[in-house]
Amino acid sequence: MDFPKDGMPEFLRFPECQRWTVYNQYKIYTPTEAECITMSRDSGLTALTHFLQDEHVWVDPNSGISRIYNPFTEAPELFLEFAALGRTEQPRKDKILDFLYRYGDIFNEHGHQSLKIGQWNKGSNVTELHREARLCYYALRLYEGLFNNSTEALKTRVCDLLSHLIECSHIPIVVDNDENNGVKNGSYTDYLPLEVYIQRKLLSGQIIDTASFLLVNVINQKVHNMDMKSPILPICFYRFDYKNKKSLPAFYMTWVVPSLLQAIWLLFFLKITGQIEQEYRICPVCEEPIIKPRKNQLYHEGCRQVYHNRIKREVLRLWKEGKSIDEIAAETAIDTEKIKKWVKKGRV
Repeated sequence: MDFPKDGMPEFLRFPECQRWTVYNQYKIYTPTEAECITMSRDSGLTALTHFLQDEHVWVDPNSGISRIYNPFTEAPELFLEFAALGRTEQPRKDKILDFLYRYGDIFNEHGHQSLKIGQWNKGSNVTELHREARLCYYALRLYEGLFNNSTEALKTRVCDLLSHLIECSHIPIVVDNDENNGVKNGSYTDYLPLEVYIQRKLLSGQIIDTASFLLVNVINQKVHNMDMKSPILPICFYRFDYKNKKSLPAFYMTWVVPSLLQAIWLLFFLKITGQIEQEYRICPVCEEPIIKPRKNQLYHEGCRQVYHNRIKREVLRLWKEGKSIDEIAAETAIDTEKIKKWVKKGRV
């Protein structure tokens, strides 16, 4: 998705401040018990054996660099790509590896440098990576649901995102208790757990306001990485500009984005606040985003036939229940001649 530079805020354009590295070799691997014991001993960190006996992303920096890129100018579709990883309840390793080879690991690659197996450095826990992708997926569905007419469906999406956010968070999330009419005295009663606050707002019938409030809180927490206490920070830097036959310093602002996961959420923040435009459409069959769809494209290529068969089955079900051609057409918005053809064949 190639946006003109004018479509990206100035403070995110400078590649020297916002570059991520993609290496030539990644794998998903579960260390053996012996390898875990060796890593614990070599790193000086105890009780790592149980922690490491999960599937992790492993990267080989010695394999060479395949790409160095600025996600804000070269991969603004990154949030949509990552959210697609979270559509399924279980991680899809082939999809995760494909993502890694295009964009790199989502957490800071300079984490535990001492945790190695040979030339391979430990990266993200696969379960946690998928959990983060699923949170992006739920957030995108909630955002899309805000502009549909079904309040019941929106309420379900609020509950989905809220429960998954609680599962992803390493610290309790609290929000201002507005029942105090804005008067704060610094006590704990000034704040409520997020889940309690959301449930109260849902019971009051404020579905759209509740959904918007939750979405904003999720984005703020993930952009500023409150779990890990490494927020995005504005910094001042300079470069020399040549003016009037002189080379003079010019001062600029940029943001330090500590992890690719925060860059992913920052792109979503930029999208919903209208600072960048993303050309996509949600496929009604698989519910994954179609990135850069053709003018009349409603489905992914593989989903069109799935949808077609689903509609056929619904038409035949209604016919077997005794409904007329006209009644089926009114209920499904399918052309009567097409319904007659399907009914005559009698199968999908």
